[in-house]
Amino acid sequence: MTIFDKISGFAQKAKENALSRAVLAKDKRLDKSMSESIEAAHIGLLKMATFGVSGTVSAVAFDPVAGLLAVGGGFEQDTFIRLFGRGISAELVLNNPTRIKYLQFKIGYPILVAVDMKNVITTYDLKTKRAKHVVTTPSIITALEYCAGTDWLFVGFADGNVDVFDITKGRFSEEYGIPDLLLEDATRSNQEPPSSTTKTSSLVVALQMHPTDLSMILIGYESAVYLWNIREQTIKKRFSIQQPSQLTCLAWSPCGNRFMAGYDDGYMRLWDTRSDHKPVLTRRAFHASPSTSPSTDPCEPIYRMVWYVDDTSKRSFLVVAGGSDLPDIRGLHIMEFDIESDQRDARRQTILTTSVDVSDFILLSRDPFFLGMNNPLGLLVVGCDGAIRAYGLGHGYPQLTLPSALQFLDPPVSNAYHFTQLPESTFQRIIAMDQINMPPTHYLPLTGGVAGTGHVYRLDSNDLLITIHAHRIIHIWDASYTALRPLTHLTIDCIEDIQKDPKAKIIKVDFDTQSASLFVALDNGTVLQYTHHPPRDSQHQLSQTTQEAFIRNCDNTIEEISELLKDMETEEPVNAGKDDEQHIAATDESSNNDNIAQQPPAATTTKDTAQEQPQQESESSSPPPPPHVPESIKTPTPDIQLLEGDINPPCFAPAMRIKFTASVKQLVAAGGDMLAVATADGKVYVINTLFGRTVYTADIQAETEHQEEVSKEEDNEEHNQKQKQLSTASISCIRFYRTYASLESTEPCLQLFVGLDNGLVYQHDISSPDKPPILISNNSTSAVIDTHVFDIHGVLQTATKAEEATPSYLEPKEQQESQAMESHPSTSTTSPEEESLAAGRKSHESGASLSKDEDGASSKSEKSSGSMGLLRRTTRKLSKSSARANKDPPPPPPPLPTEDASPPSASTVESQSAEAPTTQHTKRAPHASKWEYRPQPHPHFIVVSTSRNIATVLSGYNIRLFTAHLHDIDGCSNEDMIIHSQVMMVKKVGACLAVVLQSGAIIYYSLPHLLPIARISLPNELAARDLLDNMSLSTDGRIVAWTGLCELEQYLSLLQNSITCGEDVMLFDPSRRIPPHPTAVITTQKPKKSWLESVQGAFQKGPFTVAELDTLMGKRPILGAPSKAKSTEDQQRTSNAEGSGSGGGGVGGVFQELSQKMNERGEKLDQLQNKFEDMSAQSGDFLKAVREYNERQARKKWWEF
Repeated sequence: MTIFDKISGFAQKAKENALSRAVLAKDKRLDKSMSESIEAAHIGLLKMATFGVSGTVSAVAFDPVAGLLAVGGGFEQDTFIRLFGRGISAELVLNNPTRIKYLQFKIGYPILVAVDMKNVITTYDLKTKRAKHVVTTPSIITALEYCAGTDWLFVGFADGNVDVFDITKGRFSEEYGIPDLLLEDATRSNQEPPSSTTKTSSLVVALQMHPTDLSMILIGYESAVYLWNIREQTIKKRFSIQQPSQLTCLAWSPCGNRFMAGYDDGYMRLWDTRSDHKPVLTRRAFHASPSTSPSTDPCEPIYRMVWYVDDTSKRSFLVVAGGSDLPDIRGLHIMEFDIESDQRDARRQTILTTSVDVSDFILLSRDPFFLGMNNPLGLLVVGCDGAIRAYGLGHGYPQLTLPSALQFLDPPVSNAYHFTQLPESTFQRIIAMDQINMPPTHYLPLTGGVAGTGHVYRLDSNDLLITIHAHRIIHIWDASYTALRPLTHLTIDCIEDIQKDPKAKIIKVDFDTQSASLFVALDNGTVLQYTHHPPRDSQHQLSQTTQEAFIRNCDNTIEEISELLKDMETEEPVNAGKDDEQHIAATDESSNNDNIAQQPPAATTTKDTAQEQPQQESESSSPPPPPHVPESIKTPTPDIQLLEGDINPPCFAPAMRIKFTASVKQLVAAGGDMLAVATADGKVYVINTLFGRTVYTADIQAETEHQEEVSKEEDNEEHNQKQKQLSTASISCIRFYRTYASLESTEPCLQLFVGLDNGLVYQHDISSPDKPPILISNNSTSAVIDTHVFDIHGVLQTATKAEEATPSYLEPKEQQESQAMESHPSTSTTSPEEESLAAGRKSHESGASLSKDEDGASSKSEKSSGSMGLLRRTTRKLSKSSARANKDPPPPPPPLPTEDASPPSASTVESQSAEAPTTQHTKRAPHASKWEYRPQPHPHFIVVSTSRNIATVLSGYNIRLFTAHLHDIDGCSNEDMIIHSQVMMVKKVGACLAVVLQSGAIIYYSLPHLLPIARISLPNELAARDLLDNMSLSTDGRIVAWTGLCELEQYLSLLQNSITCGEDVMLFDPSRRIPPHPTAVITTQKPKKSWLESVQGAFQKGPFTVAELDTLMGKRPILGAPSKAKSTEDQQRTSNAEGSGSGGGGVGGVFQELSQKMNERGEKLDQLQNKFEDMSAQSGDFLKAVREYNERQARKKWWEF
């Protein structure tokens, strides 16, 4: 039996191959390649844009001079550091994939310092975006403090030591370091040093420089705080409490004489640096209610504190994270103090609420000095969820808009859908904003970075990106911008529209590019429709356009009726009475059919009558068609509910809620008013969203069960097994295309393609509900991935409106409209009341009219105009029937070959092709017993992609022309499977088919022959199986795929497409320079002093300058910048003079160094001499003043005293 099966299988394949060869030989257009001009050398991957970030955020830093924000985070083996400026962003190339712990800019310079979890310090050059120095530390880093305007970074360790790191040279200072002050203090006071059991007390918790004095720094340990003098290298003060509480953070007050310390018991203590006996103030950050014993109430620790000054209000504010005794309070506590008065406690306290607990926050400083506390720009908060939120410091603390990439984290994105090449009218409608009524948008103050000439901000394509956050919030972005432009006014929160099931999650989203409607499928079997409402000025323009189109349509109708009446008066047909009776009967029957629901149009023409007998003969001789649902099987219709609510345009407002009995598996919208939904129980529903009712249903499970009942009567065991395998099949994809329904079709119409996971694909003609579906001949048993329908030029036959998608080669417009109305269920099964209701709902939603031109508006008004549309259809049918009566009946169409039908022999087709005329529009009738291929004017191809193979089928005739097996390609193993496919086009060049394998490879096939052109491999970050499942392919050769938890990257694969793209970003702007340090300004300004101040200043030390700090830290040379330039010129001049002399190169170098040292010492002596001269001059002035005073006293009389 198996041998006979194999022989019959080979015979069937040979017959199919002979049939395809005969069809290709007869119609040479079908054998012409669309991909012959696509070059394999121009297929690759070119990165175009990056959306989002690859993970959560763990560290942030801000440079007020450069205007840059640095963000670091991610997970192990997938970390990142991203920098953001004004409209630009760039990612650094990391040396180590360890998670980032600290970030710090060298303010005003192109250097960024990063500390990872392994305590490795890395400096990055922002010009090259690469690592510059990598330093490994001997201990755990617990605190960082940068001295603004210098090269020095103070690093605190877990062993109690504080070292100084040179950011420019990338190394620690060898001449300066701060030891463990707890141990030093115990040794100095003759106390026992801490034992090994109290080793954790030496942990450096916090470091903070003095806001004005470079020589002072606060060093906080868990048990005490020390005020350290950097210049004298001594402890100035020690601040501690006799309680077991441990220190957590520090913050200097703006005056510089006080500082606030936070502890793990939730208390804050205000210390005065002039008195270290006890704190000036002790209080909790927040008290929910007064308590008799507040020490016993549980309270969270204080994590971080920052003090800033607002010069406008003459107030200072202390921002505190933590310290709340209620778990429901999330946010920051802000306390207000007076600057001028010596007030101890805050005069007012508020809470800046956040959605999650605060992990860390920084000030967005305006001034790099004074710890950045002078008039900051805002607050940047890092939440416990790893997301960033920014707030202004104005009234109400408004939330600032972050860069688009950081908005992917709040809340975290769960899925994304990329829609490309939208119609211009729809795209402009979506991105339109109401500039007058919309609230102002506050942006994050990022002003840094420079975009080069090769940087492209916007692509020449109308694209939208729809992201799903927390499985219920929908954000919409203008994806034509490489950095994404957020359309915040279109944000949708689906939880408001799901009252009964607030835990429902979004699983599918589709966008109708014609009606600008968004369809959202939830996991509880609910589908929501959101219609877009443009701004009010756009609605006014819409109403005017619609009225003008309706008036123009009425004028055209009146002219047609008048012409028809004139024709009826002038014509005198033979057998007028008989024809009139036929016409009247046809008119009455067609009008009755318009009022009967779910009934196909009646056959009243002589053409249909002439086709009945040959068609019955062909059907009787051919095998039975694909399975169809019998009349006894009834599919329950879904529950459709219209939604109404407050509309504040521009926005997406809910319009419809559809409830299904099972969960939704597939969802696709098309044509502006059609929605197809496939559920998990094997049912497919087609819903007219304009009228709000179901127009077509198909039960795949019932069809397979019906086949099983039929197969039980047969004795073929293998056929029963095949039907049993079919019964377990589920729907894997559904698609809408406008193509030929069968051989009887003379023009394309809307078709629904349903693919199953057993390899079967059914084509449903939704305009004929009683017509059984067609089984596409693809000869595969693997799961269907996708289906594509395109013409001989490679253009996809998308499910657009007939008025927009009608090519020039079809019949005149009037015949197209009449045929579409006769076949479309919405025109034949809708009553005038429903039409008026739909027209009213459409005007209320204002959803679909903006994206259509005047012709579309006129056709829509014709459908919804009730009696006027009926009159037009009736008169057109009447004129058509009278015109057809005088013509010869056309030949009957050949039978439709199916998967189970035996195709005709190749000799029959070849013999018929030899007798067929050369013209394409042949009307010859074939022999009754032979099947003849008649070339279509504009044929369509159907490409069916399954997980194992691909097939090209001729639409209408259902003939499989070409087949490609994945395992026939070199390099593909048996485990490789196709997971995505897409027809890609190159403008004015050709088209090809791209398939994505689960191994991360992309294979490009020629069309329609399915021959491999090229094979490329995706980057490693894209090759993960869970990331490839949700990637998106566009028809212009672009690929959008996930590269991280919240990151998408867009690539261009067909490099022959002239899409302008490029990234040319310079992070550091050299024109931005940090101002001089305040100590340098004070030193250079020498105001005139009195003799007493001069004498006192001569015996006191001046302010600690940056040059002195560099000298103390061991930096060489110690000369200033002008002295450096001068010494460099002297060295060059000396070297040139020695080079021109004779010999003595080595000796000259020794004398050169000696002369340089002598010059340095001479300059020092000159400085000392100038100081002594000033002192002597001031001393002379002092003695002169004393002498004059004594003389005046001597001249006075005794009574004058």
